[in-house]
Amino acid sequence: TSINGGANIITALGTIIKDSAFGHKQWRVREQILQWVVTCTKKITDFSLRPWVPYMVKLLEDPHEHVRETAKDTIISLFSGAASHAKSDLKRELQEQSIRLGIVDYILTKVYSNQTATNEEHHDNHTDAGTELDEDDYVNGEGNDDNPKSADSFARPNSSTGSEIGVLYVDSAKELEREFQNILTPFQGKESEQNWLIRERNINRLRGLVRGEAYVNFKETFINGLKLTMDGILKSLNSLRTTLTLASAGLIKDLAVHLGPAIDPFADNILANLIKMVLSTKKIVARAASVSANALLQHVSYHNRLVTQLWNAMDDNNKQLREYAIGFVKTVIKSHENKKDVMERSGAAEMLEKCVRKGLTDANPKVRETCREVFWAFYEIWIERGERILKNIEPAVKKQLERDKPKTINLTSPVQPPTPTTSSRGRTRSTRPPSIATSDSGMSDNYPVRVESASKEDHSRLSAKTPTPKLRAKSPAPHKMTRSKSDASKSLKSPLLLPNKSTSPNATTVPKPQPRKLTVIEQLEHSEWTTRIEGILSVAQLVVKRTLEPPSGKPGAHDFKKALLPPDDDLSPHLVNILNDSNNKVLETFLEPNVFVEVAKVVKLEILLPKVLLLASDETRPEQAAIVQNFLPRIKSELGSEKSLVALNKCLLILGGSGTAPRKLAAVFGFTPPQKRKVINGILNWFNEIIEPKVDEADQNDGKVKGFLGDQEKYKLLANRLIPMVTMTKEKSENFKPLSDLLINLHKINADIFEEVLYTFDNKAIDAIGEIIGWEDELKEAESEVLEEERQKILEEQERQREKEEKQLQEIEYEKELQRQHEIEIEKQRERELALQRKLEQELQLKIKREQERELQEQRERELQEQRERELQEQRERELQEQRERELQEQRERELQEQRELQDQRERELHEQERMLREREMEREREFQMKRERELQEKREYEIRMKRERELQEQLDYERERELMEQREYERTRKPSPLHRVQSLSLLQS
Repeated sequence: TSINGGANIITALGTIIKDSAFGHKQWRVREQILQWVVTCTKKITDFSLRPWVPYMVKLLEDPHEHVRETAKDTIISLFSGAASHAKSDLKRELQEQSIRLGIVDYILTKVYSNQTATNEEHHDNHTDAGTELDEDDYVNGEGNDDNPKSADSFARPNSSTGSEIGVLYVDSAKELEREFQNILTPFQGKESEQNWLIRERNINRLRGLVRGEAYVNFKETFINGLKLTMDGILKSLNSLRTTLTLASAGLIKDLAVHLGPAIDPFADNILANLIKMVLSTKKIVARAASVSANALLQHVSYHNRLVTQLWNAMDDNNKQLREYAIGFVKTVIKSHENKKDVMERSGAAEMLEKCVRKGLTDANPKVRETCREVFWAFYEIWIERGERILKNIEPAVKKQLERDKPKTINLTSPVQPPTPTTSSRGRTRSTRPPSIATSDSGMSDNYPVRVESASKEDHSRLSAKTPTPKLRAKSPAPHKMTRSKSDASKSLKSPLLLPNKSTSPNATTVPKPQPRKLTVIEQLEHSEWTTRIEGILSVAQLVVKRTLEPPSGKPGAHDFKKALLPPDDDLSPHLVNILNDSNNKVLETFLEPNVFVEVAKVVKLEILLPKVLLLASDETRPEQAAIVQNFLPRIKSELGSEKSLVALNKCLLILGGSGTAPRKLAAVFGFTPPQKRKVINGILNWFNEIIEPKVDEADQNDGKVKGFLGDQEKYKLLANRLIPMVTMTKEKSENFKPLSDLLINLHKINADIFEEVLYTFDNKAIDAIGEIIGWEDELKEAESEVLEEERQKILEEQERQREKEEKQLQEIEYEKELQRQHEIEIEKQRERELALQRKLEQELQLKIKREQERELQEQRERELQEQRERELQEQRERELQEQRERELQEQRERELQEQRELQDQRERELHEQERMLREREMEREREFQMKRERELQEKREYEIRMKRERELQEQLDYERERELMEQREYERTRKPSPLHRVQSLSLLQS
């Protein structure tokens, strides 16, 4: 029941409670006073919480962990359903007391969250600053490279530097307008030494508003504010200061991811500036601009102007620009494949085809290599265009394309299946279903739900390859499980571990009454160590039986009919408790590799391994630690590298190696901070033992690694776990050296993906990793920039000091001059006392008059100052109005431009029709001309033929005449008569 009038009592005792209880030296008192405040809030109807808020907020930085956690929970429970003004007071109090940003983000996220308990449970596996993909998806190989993930899809720690990025929440549209006005002010004018750092802070503040879902709650206000600040954002993006440019690129990426199509009006201008920044000689800036451009192209709506910019970039002479541009083309193809019809109508498909053609024959090998992947993405959407490209390219290029063809694509003309090779370690590997070896080592037995959810087709394929499961996948010569269950169970028994029951002479002759058979849990909790060993072996045998699952009635099944394995959740605590057993033989039996592997199918490895690693380094139990250290190498060998990588990755998540550990999982251990450090040290060393051979494998295979580290998504997940630990681990810590070695090895395996993940973090993490890995060129460049800035600051400081000294000298001279005048006046006063008296009176009157004039002058100055402020405010309002008018004018111009484009398109169509008509007329004229030519040709041929006939006739006539003359000559020579000669002569004459 509520206590009426209790507030009066609390008011009377409030000062005493605030002074004594909240600052008490016993932490338990400080914890209980928080619970007392919660009770008063519930029981007393008129209890005022506001006076107690500063004291509760102060306990968030209490030295004791329990007090800090209680203060968090108390504030969250009291303010979750509070009014907006109360939440604003809480935010202001958190800022005034300079509470760490990680704690502030955690509290505000919980206070402003409206999600149900189910959603909160789902998000327990996420860190404070962002979200992560479900780890089981990576474990079971369900990550998909075809859908690009945003940079924010991985967890990001909050730094403590001035450029840190937090989550900002606003409660009203007016508050959001004030935020935008404060953000906009430093962007007026040119960038200088005085305002660039303020601009960077405001950029990060705007990122906090985006992450705080201000756009979702106040959409119109946010878009209007974004219009006003867009020019400043683009100015910062083109800044010569690297940190400001990186912050602006991160803001653009956040805007694209969170706002999506809402930033379509700015997309064209933003992309042009990002393409410009890709040309930067600073590798960090170019990569950040590339990440932001990919996020922009992925999340905004499709428009033809964006594709036009990409074609212009592909046609540029700069090879670095072409390297990034072909990646942008792939992002457009993958992200907007559902806009195929729109692309074809607008001509974008042709431009993309031109980009692919140019990329396949580019002079830069990196562009050609990346373009081969882009081609197959293009081919999946436009098969006919892809076939046309294949027909027109050179055989060598076609051969390279076919070698890189994904297995999921079938060509129209079949080709030989390519052997998967890669020429670059940074190249994206195609996603394919895991092989048998991959599935055995990459999937944990603790996740049956994922295995059951596999498709029937994959299941049938796997079952066809492996008709029976293997008990020990890592043995040198594994045998198929064709033996009976009883044989498999007997193989787990060790004669050295169980007491010899056949030593008694009466053991085989005297029958004894059979006692009640103990359950597995009773065996594990039994007081006799031999019975506990039998319980451990029984669990291992039953797990083998459960794995084999022979049908009833088969030989060997009768040994397990009465033995039932309890549920894993009930059995796990008892098995984990075996690690605390006082008997060394029980511990040795538990740590036998073949037994441990079977137990790991009941107890999750991420729960079991931290306990084992802690016991291995426990100085209070040296004998047990020695046993664990003896068995640990064999356990590592039995588990295998792939299964160990998955389990160790989950251990880091549960232990909270980065971000905030999920409480429901972390509560299973209850480790103290020193214990937690020891466990993490063991995990890091284990990671190094696994990953160091992978470095040599990557060097031998040209950057290609199989298994867990070969999967890009799993690699990114591991990198996201480890990178934040650098900022939370001191250099003197025992974990710093193994963590540094692990990060160096990860960078050696796949430097491109490692740096891609690294650049999603803040500058503090990037600098820390850079010092570990040793980026000499970039560090020298950054150092030179810092030295140049320091030199400029020193010169400016010297200039200010010189001006200050000159001013001091002038003041000293002025004081000396006054002193001399004063001495002269004193001398005159001594000589003329009466005149001095009158002069003093005059000076007094003059002083009063001056005071009055000074007061009037100050009043006038205040009035002028107020007038200037009013004019400045009016000027700002006019500028805002002019800005809005310019935007409206630009919008009208864009609409007119679109209308002109439509008109131009219609004119082009008319010109095309006229051209076709002219071509048809010319074709008809050509046909008529050809017909006339044929007729003339026939006429000429006829005349030639007639001429030849006449010539032949004349030739025949001539031949006949000659024959006749010869005949006559012959007759004349035989018997010529006078008359005959006369006739012949006359004939000849004729």
